[in-house]
Amino acid sequence: MESQDLLKFVNQIFAKKGIPPVKNLAQDFSDGILYEKLFNILYDERADCKLVKSPQLDVKMQNWNKINATICFNYLQQQFYLVAPTMKALAQGKKQEVIQTMIKHLINSTQGTQFESYLSDDAIRDIADVVQTDMELYNEEEASQLNQSHAVQVQGEKQVKLEESDIEHLQRSAERKKREEENENDFSRDI
Repeated sequence: MESQDLLKFVNQIFAKKGIPPVKNLAQDFSDGILYEKLFNILYDERADCKLVKSPQLDVKMQNWNKINATICFNYLQQQFYLVAPTMKALAQGKKQEVIQTMIKHLINSTQGTQFESYLSDDAIRDIADVVQTDMELYNEEEASQLNQSHAVQVQGEKQVKLEESDIEHLQRSAERKKREEENENDFSRDI
């Protein structure tokens, strides 16, 4: 997906929620606030990282650190995470490719967790907004880099395949979450 296509796709998602269009991904996402909003839309969550709107670089880096701790580590269970140089590049808001990669990983993570859903496609469409694009998420070079990382295997440009260990991890995570929900609803232990 080229940068202009990704920008259009993000604006299409934001438009469904009444968020003003983004003009420059790197600059507009530099404080992390729009990234948090995008995450909340894509995951139907209400994560509040307590981000602060500020032009100061150190405040923006703190925002990305909060996103790393809250979203990358807690919600996404380290499917990807940020290191200090990446957070600094995001906070500076000058490198389009850094935020584009972050957005692509977020979208890819959303797609990767779809198998955990117990609902049919029709049921999901009843309760969620559907945004589709014919554009490939990763180009050949990006797919190759992801394949080399061994975290995610990308076949061709459209299919994303998780390794068996990743699938098992996600299945265990889904089972653990289901048990936790069952335990929360078990009132017999409260008597």
